[in-house]
Amino acid sequence: MNTDSAPKTTNASSATSVDATDANATGADAASVAAARRSRRLLALALAALGALYLLWFRDDPHRAAAHVIFVYPPLQLSFLVARGKRWARFLSGVMALLWCSHGVMIAWSDPAHRGYALVATALAIAIVFGASADGLRERARKRREARAASS
Repeated sequence: MNTDSAPKTTNASSATSVDATDANATGADAASVAAARRSRRLLALALAALGALYLLWFRDDPHRAAAHVIFVYPPLQLSFLVARGKRWARFLSGVMALLWCSHGVMIAWSDPAHRGYALVATALAIAIVFGASADGLRERARKRREARAASS
C-alpha cells in the first residue's frame, strides 16, 4: 500500500497513473496545477539552498560529521523527496523549517561571527515554511472566493 503520496488515479486509455495533485481530480484548473508544480519546485530549490548553506557554514567545524548529519543531509534529502512529489516530505520540510528558523535566530542573536549565515538560514527556513504551506493557502483562498461568490 502506497501511503507516500497522494492517491493515484489510472487513465483507462493509457493505463498511466497520475499524481492526484497534478490531475483534475478536485476540479482544479490548469493554472492552479501549474502553481502547485511551481511551488513544489521552489520548495525543493529552497531546501537544496539551505543544505548548501549549511554545507558551506560548517565546512571548518571540528564536528563536521555531526553537523552534516544534523543540518546538511535532512534538507537535501527532503529536497529530493519534495521534487519527487512526496506530500509527506512537504509537510516534514515545513515542520523541520520551524526548527531551522529557531536555530538561525538563536545563532544570529548569540554569535556575531556567524550572524550572516544565520540570517540567510532563517530567511530560507521562512521561505520553506511558506513553500510547504502554499498548496493549503491557495486552496483556502479558493474556498473563500467561492464562498463570497455564492453569497453575492
